[in-house]
Amino acid sequence: MIWVWLSRATSQCKSREFKDALAEVAVTVVTATLPIWFFPLIGLILVSAAFASSLLNSSVSNGEFFLFCTSIVGPLLYTLFRIYEVPHSERLRFKYRISLVFPHGLKFAILVFFICIISAIIFGLQKINPNFSGAEISKSGYVYLSVALFAVSVAGFFIALVFRNQMDNYSPAERMRRDEDEFARQFRAESH
Repeated sequence: MIWVWLSRATSQCKSREFKDALAEVAVTVVTATLPIWFFPLIGLILVSAAFASSLLNSSVSNGEFFLFCTSIVGPLLYTLFRIYEVPHSERLRFKYRISLVFPHGLKFAILVFFICIISAIIFGLQKINPNFSGAEISKSGYVYLSVALFAVSVAGFFIALVFRNQMDNYSPAERMRRDEDEFARQFRAESH
């Protein structure tokens, strides 16, 4: 179901919106996860692959991905509830009004809430009980869940950025002007 929605939504977007969103997501993920991958990379270069692997395992098994999930989706709340296409005469008056005009804004807000609550609960449980490897939840399951939730966070962030870029680049006045200019150009070409 999500693939149908994603393909329909993305087919309406221009490639520029995708490229801009991809660049923004790449920069955000690389800089946000720097504490996880930087020292293992240095360890790989200076020491060995086994040392780098143990550093990476130590970082990921301590729940850092849950923190990164919330830091990636948190700023989406501003994007989701921002006012788009406010008339110029009323821009200052409605500057901080909450809006749900963002495409699928409620679904994204629910996703952000779900990611933040799940991350907080599981990260908190792991900090309360550092062993966290009883019969109920294993440490490896905890790590897999954090990686999966991180992937969902990045995907949600990317999709929301594509929609935002499309909305930022859409202006009815500019579009009408372009259509008018295109019509005039075609009319002149056919007249001569």
